[in-house]
Amino acid sequence: KKVYVMEIQNGCLRPAWWQAVMFCVSAVILSVTPWLAAVVAVSLVWDTVWKRAWDSAPGRSLWQSIENASHAAAPVLLQDKRDAMLLPIIFPLILYPTMLFTTCVYLQPRSAPLSIPLMFAYHVLRMGPYF
Repeated sequence: KKVYVMEIQNGCLRPAWWQAVMFCVSAVILSVTPWLAAVVAVSLVWDTVWKRAWDSAPGRSLWQSIENASHAAAPVLLQDKRDAMLLPIIFPLILYPTMLFTTCVYLQPRSAPLSIPLMFAYHVLRMGPYF
């Protein structure tokens, strides 16, 4: 019985410099994994709290007030007043990221080039309970 052994020729493998480059790229990409995992974990906890808050009696009452205000403002702001249900979604999407970024820039300490807790809070709030 003959056993054929196939030798891998050097031409089939990538050069060492290419493997080093790919290792560096992989290390950079994977370096954000712990940070992203922490942001997602906090956002998922926030999501649970957020849903329970809106399901409570004060949350339902607040949402009813928001819907009434959007239906009252719809004829002035929208071409078709049947789209009034979108106003409570459109305004936060426009205002929230801008206000959040402006607040973080204002709160950034002038002495430090980067505030890790502030950056973490920004990413959690930006991702929000909608992850």
